[in-house]
Amino acid sequence: MENKSKIKNEKAVTLVALVTTVIVLLILAGTAITIGINSGDLFGKADNGIGKWNTSVGKEDDAIREFEDIVNPAGGTVTPKPILATDKLVINLNGSTNEEKGPYVNYRWKEGEEPILCRVLYDKNDNYGVQIVAVNPVRKVTLGETDAMVTGSPYWRKALNSFNEAVQTLNSYSEEYIDTNDKSGIVKDARTIGSNPANKNSVSSTASYYLRDLNTYISARSSDDNYVTDEKRLNDIGASSFSNTQFGTSYWLGSLARGSLQSSGNLITMNARVRRITNTGETTESKIFYVANEYPGDYTESNGLRPVFTLNDYVVILSGKGTLGEPYEIGIK
Repeated sequence: MENKSKIKNEKAVTLVALVTTVIVLLILAGTAITIGINSGDLFGKADNGIGKWNTSVGKEDDAIREFEDIVNPAGGTVTPKPILATDKLVINLNGSTNEEKGPYVNYRWKEGEEPILCRVLYDKNDNYGVQIVAVNPVRKVTLGETDAMVTGSPYWRKALNSFNEAVQTLNSYSEEYIDTNDKSGIVKDARTIGSNPANKNSVSSTASYYLRDLNTYISARSSDDNYVTDEKRLNDIGASSFSNTQFGTSYWLGSLARGSLQSSGNLITMNARVRRITNTGETTESKIFYVANEYPGDYTESNGLRPVFTLNDYVVILSGKGTLGEPYEIGIK
């Protein structure tokens, strides 16, 4: 009996506690609602909070888009930083292929003209800047008595002048391929292969000789070694020979070879030649002027022109792999 009475008392206490808890919660809820109503629109405040959140997210999105516009104004995928040609056009004499030793480069020198396919001849580690050389001759150049770049009369004197000015003449023709129009600025200088890579117009000194029977003096330049540096590099990268014989089976070198004077009874004999390389890679010479027993004579010789181009430091790689099938495309960004 006592146990039953005890259980009833415990249930009564539990019920009282539950009712008391509910009353307290109702009072607190009513107070909170009253405060919310008195201080303004409760649901409006909730909406305002959501609006502020959305505004914050929007500002973050705008900032991201602004950054993307700075990096890539045209939109789309982010464009990687251009690669400078000076960092990519490098010589690797230990390469297993000629392409690795001296990569191929397309030089687009004039709008509407075919690009000139070139090989890297010198890189930034050399003392001459990045220089590329045409793979094949780009035109034919005539030296000797019919040289269009020099004057002189009679013909033998014109041939002599052609010999003396051969290096400058070949360089002048090469300069005609410096880029123009909308791509101006890729190349800062041009010269003929076989000229001095550090000073393209470097020439040997002249000496004067008296032709007794003609009662006249002539001046002829002595031999030089301009071609040696280029010849060695061409051989190192496997670029001495060429396959396109459209402009002849040889190309000029910017280097002179004057034979030693021979004298017999005060009669002078001399041969004046300009060096060249055949399409098989052999270095030879073409006679332009001569003196045989006091009497001068002339020749006319035509060979191809292989220009060498010095690139500006800001030129970049646009595409390509540096191979014969996919040469590097260069330009300005």
